[in-house]
Amino acid sequence: MFLGRSYQAHALQLHLPGLGEPDYTPHATITRTWEGYSALLDASDEIWAFGKAHTEQVATVLQRRSGRSVWLTAVNPDELLNLPGAIQILPGAVAVARTSYLDIYDMSTILSALDSSSIRRSKPLHPTQTLAYPVNWTANHLNFAPTRPGWVRATEHNPDDIYLIFTEPYLDAWVALVARRTRNPNEEESKHRFEEPYYLFTPQSYATTAMNWGESTRRLAYVANDIGKILLVGACMPSNPGLFGSYQFNAERITKSWSIPEGGIDYAKSLAFDEYTGISAISMASGRLWIIDPVVTVGRMQIPGEGLKTISASLDSNEEFDWSTSVEKYFPGKNRPDCFGGAKWFVNEILHIEGSARTVLFTIPDGAAFPTLEVVQAGQRLLLIRRDEDTCRYEVKALTVDTDLEDVLGHFRSGGTASILSVAHKDGINGL
Repeated sequence: MFLGRSYQAHALQLHLPGLGEPDYTPHATITRTWEGYSALLDASDEIWAFGKAHTEQVATVLQRRSGRSVWLTAVNPDELLNLPGAIQILPGAVAVARTSYLDIYDMSTILSALDSSSIRRSKPLHPTQTLAYPVNWTANHLNFAPTRPGWVRATEHNPDDIYLIFTEPYLDAWVALVARRTRNPNEEESKHRFEEPYYLFTPQSYATTAMNWGESTRRLAYVANDIGKILLVGACMPSNPGLFGSYQFNAERITKSWSIPEGGIDYAKSLAFDEYTGISAISMASGRLWIIDPVVTVGRMQIPGEGLKTISASLDSNEEFDWSTSVEKYFPGKNRPDCFGGAKWFVNEILHIEGSARTVLFTIPDGAAFPTLEVVQAGQRLLLIRRDEDTCRYEVKALTVDTDLEDVLGHFRSGGTASILSVAHKDGINGL
């Protein structure tokens, strides 16, 4: 979606090359235009939510079928505090995040108002519930998480729970608020209540102008303006909720940054980020649209018969780990062929080894964005990958062809260690 200055909202479909298609020419097409509305913030099959409508900066819900609309007004008299920063359409409600508070509107009330509203004039609605942000926080770059994040504390989930993420300028940090819909015994209806805040991380010391979270709410990309340049920055959140309970930012969440062309004379307005491929589309104030694909096609090689050489210096191997095969639970999408940073991407683009690849076994991460040890099936071979979060080093070794996953599992069940697995023969396991 991109927006014009004449209150027109255009749906833009990107046609991008997939992995292994270096000669494909990226292009874009406009699929639909809406008149009189701007700043599309969310959409469902039945309704669309805009931040501007007919020269008014007011949250507006448009019914696709009838063309009727309603205004989601605020109770605060300060118009600057009432500007809608983000809107989320839930099964039973619509949430509007503003500068200092969160407004929640009952879905049945909205649909009833749409059925009776005039097509030419929008009907105003007041919120069913208003939640003020804690400690008088001021929210910038408001975003609703598209799915339930893996780092939340509560194990139970309501479809109308709200996961709000934004930057707080006084803290100079990314924070998150979770509004869970619950009902106390003495209440007739359920209400939303904020949990204790989540302190995610401190960004690079640049002015953030646009950002977008991935579908799993573990990875994000944001655009930061620096003197004479613009950077696209990628970051990744660990899945351990215990790391976000206090205002301490010791862990480095930044994974990579790229320089956007002509950054000194342009300005980034909006950003779209596909988590699985890593591809980002950045809309600039000049009208340019930059598409950044982090996957660079380079020369490849086949898996050698005698195994791989170590990529970097060996790391300490005297640790004890808990192992798991539940890839989707800890790393959603990691085994998708088009996942940027996934198993196939790492084997193809970093190790320059052709063919399919998928993670089959890994150590359960304790706050890190990746497992310390990982077993990857690359073609007919198993690779043992070891990473160090502090130094960002990794080493990769290939087990011999006659070693399969059952052999590896049996090795660990019998008390074997990863270091023995990778360097020597034990219980039928052959290493390098």
